[in-house]
Amino acid sequence: MGLTAAAEWLNGFFNNFDSAILTFYHGAAGTMGNFLTPLMVFISYFGTKGIFSIILSLILMLFSRTRKAGLCALLAVGIGAILCNVILKPQIARPRPYTVSPYDEWWKDVGAHAEKDMSFPSGHVNVITATLAGIFLVSKKKKYTWTLLFGVILMAASRNYLMVHYPSDVMFGMITGFISAALSFVIIYFVYRAIEKRKENSLAKWVLEADLIKFVTSRRGRS
Repeated sequence: MGLTAAAEWLNGFFNNFDSAILTFYHGAAGTMGNFLTPLMVFISYFGTKGIFSIILSLILMLFSRTRKAGLCALLAVGIGAILCNVILKPQIARPRPYTVSPYDEWWKDVGAHAEKDMSFPSGHVNVITATLAGIFLVSKKKKYTWTLLFGVILMAASRNYLMVHYPSDVMFGMITGFISAALSFVIIYFVYRAIEKRKENSLAKWVLEADLIKFVTSRRGRS
């Protein structure tokens, strides 16, 4: 089965860019004797199937101060999954870098971690970017939350280091993740505006005020 036109264009247009960065990671792995490999595998697990992102979003939703961030992150993950895994990956159908030489040998050198779906864009980077960018956009303390960017960088590095994605895959994973977060932010903004206009409504009141800490404290006070 041949490459799609989109996959062929990506391979040609980004060839030098992808090759240079993957060569760097291969050299780093060789120089350090694969010392970083377990760490990169561990980092990569945080993007697997969006489980970490969903759990983090749900935890944030338990508290009134972080509920908006949790909702924004969770919705961003959903939008990102549709954009990345339902639309782009099947249509572009770009094979993984480890299906061609010399990346197949470099992939084996760092543990040969196989993936079942196509390569473009990176789903791991997409979901982490969507999650963290969603939290960042909602946060009022951007002086501190910009550091979430490091999580995106680490995930991107892990996917390239393990030779399961081209650098152009992770770059577009970041782009689709941020687009997902931006769309989620706009939706959540208007949802909250509507909720705040109906503060007396029981559901609206719960969304704005319900808090796990307050609930636990009140239960202890009664006992």
